[in-house]
Amino acid sequence: MTYRKLFVIVAILDILGVLIGIGTLWLVFGEQPAPVPAPTAVAVATPTVAVIPGTPAPTVPALERSSRETSLLQFDTRALTETLIVSADSRHIAYLVKDGERRAVASDGTLGTFYDDIMPGTLQFSADGTRLAYVARSGDRQRVVVNGQEGKLYDTVITTTLRFSPDSRRVAYGVRNDSKGFAVVDGAEGKIYEGIGSGLLFSPDSKRVAYSGQSAGRAFMVVDGQELKAYDNVLAGEARFSPNSQRFAYVALIGNTQAAVLDGKEQRPFTFIGAGTLQFSADSAHFVYGAVASGRQFVVRDGEESKTYDGISSALFISPDGKRLAHAARIEQNWTMVVDAREGALYSGSIRGEFAFSPDSKHHAYGMQSGAQRLVIVDEREGKRYDDIANITYAPDGRLAYIARQGTRSFVVIDDQEGPVFEALGEYTLVFSPGGRHVAYGARSGGRWSVAIDGVAGKAYDALVRGSRIVFDGPDSLHYLASNGNSVFRVEETVK
Repeated sequence: MTYRKLFVIVAILDILGVLIGIGTLWLVFGEQPAPVPAPTAVAVATPTVAVIPGTPAPTVPALERSSRETSLLQFDTRALTETLIVSADSRHIAYLVKDGERRAVASDGTLGTFYDDIMPGTLQFSADGTRLAYVARSGDRQRVVVNGQEGKLYDTVITTTLRFSPDSRRVAYGVRNDSKGFAVVDGAEGKIYEGIGSGLLFSPDSKRVAYSGQSAGRAFMVVDGQELKAYDNVLAGEARFSPNSQRFAYVALIGNTQAAVLDGKEQRPFTFIGAGTLQFSADSAHFVYGAVASGRQFVVRDGEESKTYDGISSALFISPDGKRLAHAARIEQNWTMVVDAREGALYSGSIRGEFAFSPDSKHHAYGMQSGAQRLVIVDEREGKRYDDIANITYAPDGRLAYIARQGTRSFVVIDDQEGPVFEALGEYTLVFSPGGRHVAYGARSGGRWSVAIDGVAGKAYDALVRGSRIVFDGPDSLHYLASNGNSVFRVEETVK
């Protein structure tokens, strides 16, 4: 087994842990689309708290809550729901519709043009939710479609390269045409190469673009239209811009070794660089990644190598102030969390991708498995053991919350205090309002789903829409997407 496979296995274990259920969200669909009516105000009954029989009635705060529903769409019976996507602001939905062998995209109930095929993995909203893009096939050629506007036809659009810029104004992608490759940025075709790699990225400020090209059997990164040094190969999918958009890093293959290249300078080569580990701190001052050499794994921070371990997690965590670093490490068959180069207690299971620094960077919390149970460790102090935990989150005011399950009881724990009990909670739906005054999450009771705010359940729906989020629009207002039957609603709520 290669060490790159070890990194992949660790990453897969992290992902599998995330997917283990405390609760799941699902979506139903039904008849043909109907006209979308104007928003209607909905009277919400006095909120209740679901209690599992045999458990003590929880104490919940008094809560004034008003709600407004907007009918967003009704699902087409031809919908391919596995392709459904939701915009980041949880205000828009898009999905594929099939008619025979042809496909079209429906967005917020409006059906687009049918094509010979649409590549499901390419369907994406811009960050602000106002633009929708995908790759469509007509005959044996492909094009990018943005908000219904068709781009030029090419032999192949490299589907993994299609990107909106962070500010949602720009679009870029790579293509292959007449056995050559080039990038298309804002509709303009770039320099032609022998080939284009599978990765492309914008800088956080949306001004810079990077991708890889191949020529004369060598590969290189192209940044802002300028070719960087050529290597045996480069891993464009590992490339990163710093948060301030000024720094740039990627992985280069040099013979049988790999090296991180930072700001144009090669770092020390190793056997492997950990896939997905390249990372800048929030202030862009620090650069870290995982590496393998001589059969051991370790972390490199600003050029300094950490202690070596039998394995390390692919997830590296940098505190908001950039001064602290944490990662999970394997010692023989057990796992520990290494924070500021200090090892915590050993546990039988890995971190499951659960780690958080507090907003002021002074505290940290993570989840570990101990035997058949899981627990949260806060500043190396062990918490109560549960059957499962998820969604470890610090509030803006520094409170710590997470979702826990004990048998058939699911609840939120805030600063060690267990909240009201539900049948199930939507994993990774837990969110605090700006300032931390309110906490909201998806909750199931009697087989139906609602959004609980401060432990109080709201109106029940058949489902909360898969892929959507609960979004706070202000200190006392939020919105989310829910469905009843084949109808989808945007629900906006205000609490006091």
